[in-house]
Amino acid sequence: MVAERLHYLIPYATEAQEGAVLDAVAKHNGEVPRALTATFVRWDPNEEYEQLAVGPALTDATLVTLQAQAVWPSPHAGPALPHAVLVRQEIPDVSDRAATSTYMRWELMRALPNAYIDGTHAIDLYEASDAQLRAWVDPVSMRSVPEVRVGLGDALTAAATATAAATARPAVWTTMYHAVNPHWLAKLHGLSGEALRQRVLKERRVPARIAAYGSLVSGVVVGSQQYASAAEAAKAMAAKAMATASTPVPASNDDSDLE
Repeated sequence: MVAERLHYLIPYATEAQEGAVLDAVAKHNGEVPRALTATFVRWDPNEEYEQLAVGPALTDATLVTLQAQAVWPSPHAGPALPHAVLVRQEIPDVSDRAATSTYMRWELMRALPNAYIDGTHAIDLYEASDAQLRAWVDPVSMRSVPEVRVGLGDALTAAATATAAATARPAVWTTMYHAVNPHWLAKLHGLSGEALRQRVLKERRVPARIAAYGSLVSGVVVGSQQYASAAEAAKAMAAKAMATASTPVPASNDDSDLE
């Protein structure tokens, strides 16, 4: 299967946001590639947990400035902040795109809870074609990010990756909670009609709701399997190893070495 090469822009406005974006990319790249993580999330207390996964590594990180005409008025339409981290990804399967997108959206929303415009989180992955990059990115602004800053460097061998995937990791369960932003309500207090509409337009970057997170650690994850404890995981892996070792190896029908 031929891998598809994707380009993503992750917009930001401030130096602090730039650092948070690079941290999220590094965290993604620190996971076992194309695998489930030990992180379970739910976007609301009434939802079911989902286990986050990642795709292949995000590579070639580059800091760029967007052309003025490429900064969209709302993140609903496209990047709405003046700078971006440009990354690339080779995906063998379309599921890799979805895994990376969900993982990064969660990490970016958690790291930057106030980065909203028009009620939408403005720091997210935006896929861009080669033509869009040529039109949107100021080529003079491009600055490469050291690989080590985004969790890359010496590539793991296949054996090391397999070992990492088979290692028991604590399962972390995190819930996102939402509440009305009192600062937002204060700005709208006493307004109605056209005055209210104008104030909402003026305060586009003030989030109407604020998020908080609660986490607990319960059980362990080995590969795609969940266990109540590390002891239970070790017992299951030992039983699997014994079963594999006791499986008879079929005799070969190849007699080419016989005289």
